[in-house]
Amino acid sequence: MIAPTDSLSPGLAEKPAIVIIGGGFSGAALAAHLAAGALSPVRIVLFEPSSRVGRGVAYNATGDHLLLNVPAGKLSVWPERPGDFADWCAASGRLASRDAFLPRAWFGAYVEAELATALRTASGLVEFERRHCRAHSVRFSPGGGALVRTEHGDDVHADRVVLALGHGPSTVPPVFRGLAAQQRIVRDPRDAARINALASTSRRVLIVGTGLTMIDTVASLARTGFKGDVLAVSRRGVPARSHGASDPAAHREWAGALHPARLTELIRAVRARCEEHPEDWRGVIDSLRPHTARLWRTLGPHDRRRFQKRVAPYWDAHRHRAPQVLAGTIAMLLERGKLGIGAAVIETARVKRHHVEVEMRAPRTKQSSRERFDVVILCTGPEPDPSKWGSPLVDSLLSQGVAVVDPLGLGFVTDGRGALRTASGVASERLFTIGPLRRPDSWESTAVPELSRQAQDLAQTLIEGMKPSSGRGRRAATSKEYSQ
Repeated sequence: MIAPTDSLSPGLAEKPAIVIIGGGFSGAALAAHLAAGALSPVRIVLFEPSSRVGRGVAYNATGDHLLLNVPAGKLSVWPERPGDFADWCAASGRLASRDAFLPRAWFGAYVEAELATALRTASGLVEFERRHCRAHSVRFSPGGGALVRTEHGDDVHADRVVLALGHGPSTVPPVFRGLAAQQRIVRDPRDAARINALASTSRRVLIVGTGLTMIDTVASLARTGFKGDVLAVSRRGVPARSHGASDPAAHREWAGALHPARLTELIRAVRARCEEHPEDWRGVIDSLRPHTARLWRTLGPHDRRRFQKRVAPYWDAHRHRAPQVLAGTIAMLLERGKLGIGAAVIETARVKRHHVEVEMRAPRTKQSSRERFDVVILCTGPEPDPSKWGSPLVDSLLSQGVAVVDPLGLGFVTDGRGALRTASGVASERLFTIGPLRRPDSWESTAVPELSRQAQDLAQTLIEGMKPSSGRGRRAATSKEYSQ
């Protein structure tokens, strides 16, 4: 575990400073790559309010029943060592197959351990500081440098700032926004205490959302001994598919030759390939992964919007798949009639004394029904638009014009390095981001393989930019120089 004040070479206070805001997987991986690759003096300051780094929301799971959605042999902080997580598990006594879907908590422990190792073995060029708090705002000096203000009012000087903010808060559908604080509405499906309490007090549960979070929630309920019934609904009612045999290499040449001019061409090509190889549709989808950013960038604004609104739910269900053991639990509950999954639009919701009354409409038949549930659990996923997060940090950046949300509300407008573009379209040399906020540029910006590559590439960009010979190093600025 990394202590709050862990640092290396603490006496070299004049080193150029890189401030990383967010200590989940992306932030921890970036810090590890910076420590491992430093070529000149650098000070790394990592902001993370929680007690552990490398966990974030995804890998801070409290139970080993919550599994990774990717086999152990494909997960790593280091892109050049794709099986590093599996090797770490074996070395630490957690013996498992590289094809196994292991507990998320194990991966969080691995990421934290890798950062600790990178810091311990770093050269004397590196100084590391951990801040157990949130960053409240960032201000920039016209002459260079930035001032990061903490939630406690302290200021931290920085030469480069990286936003590793992860996913936004959970989306609350409009019909539930006035009810989110009610006891019978569970806004955070990862609240283990609330989920455990449901097992003994509820007989009928409504889950809003049918993706991977729904599967995790149903698995958590089943583990607690919940004997009641669960209904999961979403606008399209499409659940995440299961992992299985996949041979992307068999489709590599086909995927590389795809150069569609429009979204409709791409959809037809993928559908035709899946129909030609129904036994390996997973391989078809997986073969597109190295080309996702290229294909996304070729789409015009209209096609991107169409993909987001109409295609993304189906793409996500096939691209982001569930471990077979969890998919088996879902199949068993469906067969026993204890779980239902369907398409519905929730029109009204009213919290009564002993239940929640929900009116739902079937999208195809337009028929409405009114049903009662003991509890409603929102599994609607994170809000992608940072302007809707209610974050003082994000709001400060937007108000200064140093950050811009893309037209689809997927994240920030950046260049290929992850540098934020200003309101005038200029790519910053001082403000960068990593992770889901880069989805506007590449779409695929949430899974570990892509994020570890981003961390490696961004670390190299920052290291090169901080070299004394680059001419873009540290220049002290007075507090009056910083924009308000």
